[in-house]
Amino acid sequence: MSLIIVLILAVTAHASSSEIIVVEKPHFETFQRVLQTAELLGWEIVAQNPGKGSIDAHDVSKVLGHYDRIKIRLEDLGNKTKVDVYGPNLARLQFFANKLRSRTR
Repeated sequence: MSLIIVLILAVTAHASSSEIIVVEKPHFETFQRVLQTAELLGWEIVAQNPGKGSIDAHDVSKVLGHYDRIKIRLEDLGNKTKVDVYGPNLARLQFFANKLRSRTR
């Protein structure tokens, strides 16, 4: 029985979810808001590149205490910016997306 639980945890730890947000603001301004939102949520920023539109972060899972890797990619759409957020915890990504939406209105 415990082997099955370990296998399920191993598979779900590597599964990836994504959330897509389109922000009605230019790329540079959106990048700053995304970075601030991630920091506000307590995510550890491990890499950022405004020119490429990428942010990599870690957050500690409250259930198991392990680090979840979160990747954020921004795509410049002119006067809009597409934000893709990837990570293993869909609820965390949705919470981030909702917080970002409220901060970019």
